[in-house]
Parts: sequence; structure tokens; C-alpha cells
Amino acid sequence: MHELTKHLQEAIDLNECRLPLYAKLTNNESLPFSKKLINYEKLILKTSWILDRIGHKYQKNNVPFMKYEFVDISKAPSFSVSFPSGINYAQPIIILNDKNLFSELKKSIHSKSSKDIIDACNQLLNLLSYQVHVYNMLRHIVESIRRIAYLIPLHEELCKLKNIKPPSFYSYLLIRSHQFLLEIAKTFDEQVAFIQQNGVPFLWQDLPHIPLDNFKYK
Repeated sequence: MHELTKHLQEAIDLNECRLPLYAKLTNNESLPFSKKLINYEKLILKTSWILDRIGHKYQKNNVPFMKYEFVDISKAPSFSVSFPSGINYAQPIIILNDKNLFSELKKSIHSKSSKDIIDACNQLLNLLSYQVHVYNMLRHIVESIRRIAYLIPLHEELCKLKNIKPPSFYSYLLIRSHQFLLEIAKTFDEQVAFIQQNGVPFLWQDLPHIPLDNFKYK
């Protein structure tokens, strides 16, 4: 019923719990970034009830809008003081300076094509896959947009059977709110990269992977 609120509160709890752990590992250099992340989440939390209320109305009609859009924070990796073996965390971040980096994704969002949104997200995720230790927040935002877009036609098909208006407007509203965060996430990732390059898996282990196929739609 309160999926977005629950998701954000769990993220806040996780980051508050891990804040002193990262501070100890980084000689307090991670503190301002942990605090900034938590403050962002608390800010978004103030309006999460709006979409949760809309989601509840659809869920009462057995349409799972807002039920699968977010992955439980509990699925994030367990806390560790270091990256697992095999990840070259010392690799310097390759800054993504292409001014058109998000152009295809923004274009697909504007056209309201869920398929094109998914394709654009996959292209971005492929680009980010070459630097697995960095750009974690950006990767999370893009995966979230992809997941929301994936669910749009499923919601529409079910609503058509029930002869009710689908929640597509709200899905695209949610996607556009994520679009607003793309540049913010990219900048944040670049600012914290020095922490990850020193071997501390900040963010890398604090954000759950968001796949498309880990649920049964109903």
C-alpha cells in the first residue's frame, strides 16, 4: 500500500546505519556524501504519499501499480569493508563528458514509448557496465526508469480488461521525476569516485540491482 514510502524509509535507515561505518573507513571523507544522500531521500519522502495513495486506489482494483516499481532495499548487498575480488576498484573513473549522454533516453521519455525507453536505458547500462565500481547511483536511476517503463504496458493491458483508466500518466510522471535526477546522480557519482577507487564499496553495496524479471505480474 505504501511501497514508495517504504522504499525510501528503508533506504534512509540503511544509509543512516552505514554512515558511521563508511566514516570510519574513509577518515570521515564519506560523511558529507552520506548526509547529502540521506537528505535527498528525506526530501523525496515528503511527497511519496501522493503516488502511494494513487497506487492504493489501483491496488484495490487488483491492478498492482506501485507494487513492483521498486525493489526492496533488503536486496542490497550486505555491508563489507572492501569490494569482492575481481573488481578493479583502483581503475580511475572515466568521466562521461558526452553532452548528449541522456539525449536518447530523454527523447524516448518525451515520446512516451515504453519500448524506446527500455532500449535507451539498456544502451546506457551497457555503457556503464565497463566501470562497475563507479557510477552506482546513475546506474540505479537508469535501472529504475527501465523497470517503470517495463510495467507500463502490463498495467495498460490489465486495466483494459477491467475497463478502467490505466495509470500510465502517473508512470510517466514517475519516470520524469527520475529523469530530473540523472544529472544529479552523475555528478554525485563523480564526486564520490575517489572513495570507491580507494577500495571502499560506498554506494556499490547500498543500492539493490533492479532487474525486469524477478516478479510474477498479477
